[in-house]
Amino acid sequence: MWLLGTGHAVDDIYQGAVPALIPFLVAARHWDYVAASGITLAATVLSSVLQPAFGMLTDRRQLPWLVPAGMSLAGAGIGLSGLGHSYLLTWLAVALSGLGVAAYHPESARLARAASRGSQAGMSWFAMGGNVGFALGPVVVGIVPGPAVFAAVAAAAIVLYIPFSLHVTLGQDYLPARVGTASGVTLGLAVSVGGLAVPVLGVIADHTSLRTALALLTLMPLVCALAGLGMREPRTPSPASGFEEGAGVQALG
Repeated sequence: MWLLGTGHAVDDIYQGAVPALIPFLVAARHWDYVAASGITLAATVLSSVLQPAFGMLTDRRQLPWLVPAGMSLAGAGIGLSGLGHSYLLTWLAVALSGLGVAAYHPESARLARAASRGSQAGMSWFAMGGNVGFALGPVVVGIVPGPAVFAAVAAAAIVLYIPFSLHVTLGQDYLPARVGTASGVTLGLAVSVGGLAVPVLGVIADHTSLRTALALLTLMPLVCALAGLGMREPRTPSPASGFEEGAGVQALG
């Protein structure tokens, strides 16, 4: 699990680096809010929308090579994003990184569940690796204005991600025969689909103020709470549920 957790941290450093890179790109290339939000869209649209697709693929067959390949694409895209001044090339490079993130997560989460034998504690270590990596992304890029800001960001991150491992395990419990699909949704779609709305927030910020655009986000916890009211407790699966030979094929049949 320590190896899978460390790999998860490395992969998510690239994902966490994108928001931290945007201020530097804006300052150097004089982008407006809409252009800046388009880069966030590039990072999230592929990593979120395609993760369930990769999840369904890994439910049909084991593809462990997606773990190193996805991590490599994620890092290469971030590296290429700063090599040119073309907005299109930067967008495509960041999108390539998002594709790598999408390819990495479902298969790595399937391997983590198998290694932990369905243990929530084991999955917590795997999820924590990703959270640590995501938090380190901005630090690696080089932001930040003082220790007080670091403390506030750390506190917000801890509060935000406390239930993260439970989300992953719960999603897999709801779809015990579709562990890859569930991982793609919880690790990818649910985490980064918000990037699809970032251009809308950029337009609002350009026409009103950044404070107004950010204030709208305070409504999201209420929306999430209302959406969760209709959920039922999933059936308790066996620890190895979804991993027996042929289980995925039988479920698909």
